[in-house]
Amino acid sequence: MRCNLGMPDRLIRLLFALMLGAELLLEGQSPDMLALLAALSAGLLVTGLSGFSPLYALLGLSTRDLLRNKPPKARRFSA
Repeated sequence: MRCNLGMPDRLIRLLFALMLGAELLLEGQSPDMLALLAALSAGLLVTGLSGFSPLYALLGLSTRDLLRNKPPKARRFSA
């Protein structure tokens, strides 16, 4: 299992997991809505902590290398 989530993606997932978890504490939610929020929050929490998204892997996506600035290769001139 190769890490396919970059740090900004992981932080956003963790933030949304915390927000959905806080929503679980509010009263007046139906049991179906509570189950949905709990499942979404748990999924985002697991993917955010592990750094691996099965959906990204299935689609062949990765956000891990988006922010890394790779310097261009130096060209060698021969005389």
